[in-house]
Amino acid sequence: MAQESPPIVLFTYPESVVGRRTEWYLTLRGISYNLCEVDNKMPRSVLDRLDVHYRRIPVLAVGRDIYCDSRCIIDHLEKLYTSRPKLGSEHPYERGIEKILETWAFDGGLFARTAQMITPDAGLVQHRSWLDDRAELTGVRFSAEGLKGGVKDALSHARLHLRMVEEELLADGRQWLSGGQQPGLSDVHVLWIFDWMMRPKEAMGMAHAYPWLLNEQNYPRTMAWVKRMADVFNTAQAKHPPRRISDIEAVKLIESSAFWQADELPVESLDPTGLVRGEEVDLIALDSASAAGINRRDVGRLEGLTVTSATIGTETKNGVHVRIHYQRTNVRVVQAGGKPRLTASEIPKL
Repeated sequence: MAQESPPIVLFTYPESVVGRRTEWYLTLRGISYNLCEVDNKMPRSVLDRLDVHYRRIPVLAVGRDIYCDSRCIIDHLEKLYTSRPKLGSEHPYERGIEKILETWAFDGGLFARTAQMITPDAGLVQHRSWLDDRAELTGVRFSAEGLKGGVKDALSHARLHLRMVEEELLADGRQWLSGGQQPGLSDVHVLWIFDWMMRPKEAMGMAHAYPWLLNEQNYPRTMAWVKRMADVFNTAQAKHPPRRISDIEAVKLIESSAFWQADELPVESLDPTGLVRGEEVDLIALDSASAAGINRRDVGRLEGLTVTSATIGTETKNGVHVRIHYQRTNVRVVQAGGKPRLTASEIPKL
C-alpha cells in the first residue's frame, strides 16, 4: 500500500457502525492507517490528551490535523489524499448524487429509524454505563420498554428503505450503487446501514430479531450486496491490516508529526457567523438532544472557516499545537462562551 505522510490514526471501537464505514473507506482505498481502539463511551482519555472533546466516534488524525465525524473525514480524504485512487466520481453531477445518498443515510431518517430497531438483548444495551452515555447524548433513557415502543414505526420505515434498494437502486442488476466493478463512494455512504441490520446482536445488529423481514427471500439483491462488501473488505483487510497502537503511541505519533493541510486555511469573510481568524470560538455539535451533550464542545482559535468545514487551533496536554476540523452540517460555530454574532435584525430579509 502507498503511504502518504504524515501518518494516519483512526480512533474507533468495534461496535461503532460509523467507525466501520470509515474503516471500509480507508481499506478500500488502500490507505495505510494506525488503529487506536477507544472506549465505547465517554470519557476517552486519549482524545482528552489531544484536547478533543467531540463525543461521537470515529475521529481521525492525519498528522496534527484531527477530523471529527466520518463525513468530515471522508470528505477531506477524497479531496486531499491523492496518492491512491479516489472512491468518488470525478463528474460533478455524480458527486452530488453521492452527497445526497450520504445525507439520506445520516439525516434522511435511515440511521435514526435503523437505530430504533436495536433490541433489548443487543450487546452494548446490556451495560448500564453505555446506557448512561447514550442518555447524555440523546436526552432519552434507553430501556427495554422504550426500545420496544418504537419498533413498529422503525420496521415500517425499514421496509420502505429496503424496498428502495431492492426494487430501485439495485433493480437493474448492478453489483454496486456506483455502477462499477468495485464498491464506490455511494456504496460506502449507504451500505453500512444495511450491513448493520444484518449483523448479530453482539455487534448491535438485528438480523436475529426480525428474520421474517431480513432474509434473502425478501431482499436477494440487497443481501447479496451486503455480502459482496463483506467479502471485498475482509479480503482487502487481510492483505493490509491496520497497525494497532496504544493510546500512548497514538499521542506520540500525532504530536511528533507535521500538519497535513496548508499552513494557513481560508476564513471566508462572507460567512454568516461574522467570525474572523484568531478569535476564540466554540465548535458545538447539534446532534445531541440533551444539555449535557450540547455543552460538550471544542474550544480554540479560529483557523479555518468555509461553507463545508470549520477549523480551530488548540494545544494538547503536552503543549503541542494541533488543529481540530468539524463539518458545518449540524454544527454551530460561535464566539467562545457566546451566541451567534449576527442578531435577528442583522440577518438579510428574503
